[in-house]
Amino acid sequence: MGTKFKILVIDDEIDIQRLIVELLNDEGYDVSSADDGETGIKKVKEIQPDLVVLDWQLPDMEGVDVLRIIKNDSTTMHIPVIMCTSLGSSDNKIKGLETGADDYVTKPFNSSELIARVKVALRRVQREEKIIEARIAQLQKFLPKEMLDKIIYGPKFSEGERRIVTVLFADLTGFTSMAEQMDPEDVKKVVNECFKGFVEAINMYGGVIDKFIGDAIMALFGIPITHEDDPQRALKTALMMLYKLQEFNKTHAELPQKLQIRIGINTGEVVAGEMGSETRSEYTVMGDTVNVASRLQTIALPNQIVISEETYKYSKNEFVFYKLPSINVKGKQDALNIYELKGAKYLRYNFISVNNKISPYIIPEREYNFTKNFIDRIKDVSVENSHNGYAVSITGQYGFGKSRLMYELSKYVQQLGIRYFEFRCLPYGQQGSMVVVYDVKENKFVNTGIKQVLVEILKNEPLIIFLEDLNYANATLLTLFESIVDLCETKQLLVITTSLPDTQIPWSKKNYFREIMLPEMTIGCSNKLLDNLLGENMILKNVKDIILQNAEGVPLFVEALVNNLIETRAILNNGDGFSISGQINKIDIPQKIYVAVMCQVDQLDIKTKEVLQIASAIGRDFKFNLLKYLYPEENVIKESIAKLIKKKILVEKTLLPERIYSFN
Repeated sequence: MGTKFKILVIDDEIDIQRLIVELLNDEGYDVSSADDGETGIKKVKEIQPDLVVLDWQLPDMEGVDVLRIIKNDSTTMHIPVIMCTSLGSSDNKIKGLETGADDYVTKPFNSSELIARVKVALRRVQREEKIIEARIAQLQKFLPKEMLDKIIYGPKFSEGERRIVTVLFADLTGFTSMAEQMDPEDVKKVVNECFKGFVEAINMYGGVIDKFIGDAIMALFGIPITHEDDPQRALKTALMMLYKLQEFNKTHAELPQKLQIRIGINTGEVVAGEMGSETRSEYTVMGDTVNVASRLQTIALPNQIVISEETYKYSKNEFVFYKLPSINVKGKQDALNIYELKGAKYLRYNFISVNNKISPYIIPEREYNFTKNFIDRIKDVSVENSHNGYAVSITGQYGFGKSRLMYELSKYVQQLGIRYFEFRCLPYGQQGSMVVVYDVKENKFVNTGIKQVLVEILKNEPLIIFLEDLNYANATLLTLFESIVDLCETKQLLVITTSLPDTQIPWSKKNYFREIMLPEMTIGCSNKLLDNLLGENMILKNVKDIILQNAEGVPLFVEALVNNLIETRAILNNGDGFSISGQINKIDIPQKIYVAVMCQVDQLDIKTKEVLQIASAIGRDFKFNLLKYLYPEENVIKESIAKLIKKKILVEKTLLPERIYSFN
């Protein structure tokens, strides 16, 4: 916030309003005004003033009602309000202060008194800002900036909220014997320096440090923000921590002995909330998932990373593992399958597979042919174009098949013999986002001088760039990509991007830009995909119907549900085909689908998330009138439902005789 504070004056007596505005303008403040309560409330939300001066008597409502609305809205409740009351109205003063007023002045007011009270209120704002800035500075030691921004400006934590998270426990070994041989101050300095590297690794991959326990760290992935790849992020963090420790030991060869680390990782459901007493509490997670992660850490050997089967299921295609002997854990009836993490792979494409095979692709023909047409244009230089290149944007929700479509298009490009590069934006890195660039022809990664490499190639031949997950790109990457896409104006360059809906694309106004959105699969395509996965066995018709009902036309969800049925042995592969092992009336929703939904929920604003939580408590189907009874702000409900329908979290089930909505 700058030194010029914004103040809103709400008063229907024009002469008094002008007087207050002039007084405050003379003091150097940026002053706006409103003549009635409704206009005042709208302006408070729009301009977010640093202070409101509010009259008690307004033509459309009492000032105390305006005050109540301001203080009950989570986006404006922090704004201080000075009430203007009539002489002798002590009851009004008390009522105003009880409702949330920060101060008051009495009409007819003394100009000097008003200015003094305004300055006192704004000094309080400055002090609170400094306190908040200091606390944020402390948090920045433990959280990456992007996540910190989401915590501060995004949805609040919910008490007793159930989440799917990945828990990482890491414990230093060699610490105790080192402490016996060194001065305590030196030990503290060494450990802090070592932990600094671990914190950097956790921050890089979007984790949150839950707590330090002596010489151990507990980190969480999936809270407060869910990512579709939280288990993979935790594993990459663990590998980075080992690397950081190796570097630390190299630069501290003078220590009595090298430090080592044991790491345990588990994925599962937890309950998040405050734990402690009124005088001291902390926000943390509880549950069996945490206990198992802690147990895995204790059985790990020095410099070994041990993970659970749940984490393994999420990441088995992207990392190298070694199967360890199963272990028995207190409270668990069956032995736990565990694995040692040995390293990471780079996969150009990573699709869910059924029975270790890539699912036969059900091509969205309109979208495929639309993009394929531009590939043909780039290859055929004789085609008359108003310019040389194109930028095609493919957008769609998570799980709609954007990456798979890019894979099929790349196979077509290979057949034509056109040179192409693969770009992939990653949601993490030293600066919060990074890009991997792969030159398919040279079979190597390009790390520096990317644009110069592309310009040289375009002097002699056409070029295609596949740029995936543009929604992850930060400002620095977007600037780089925009400079590359500008080459479409004069070169034979086709840039095909994928992103989530509502992603801001800087070059969307260019005349060579085209956009297409992937739709949900039709019932016919969904049935065809299921026939490809499970065969055309009529015995499975009931199972397929249940899958279709739960998948809602999302290809990824169809495959995830089929995989879940196979893993739980609800359906059995007999070699010649699948059969049912028992009665199946419903399917448990896999964690993959839960995580996909939570990724969208975590991006919602506070009000929409509150409406969603109340609606979910009612049931899968809920009536609008019942929701309105439980959450009385009707306008907020309407806006929230519209957002949730757009994100395909809700659908409108019936409109008449009354509105009923249903969760997808």
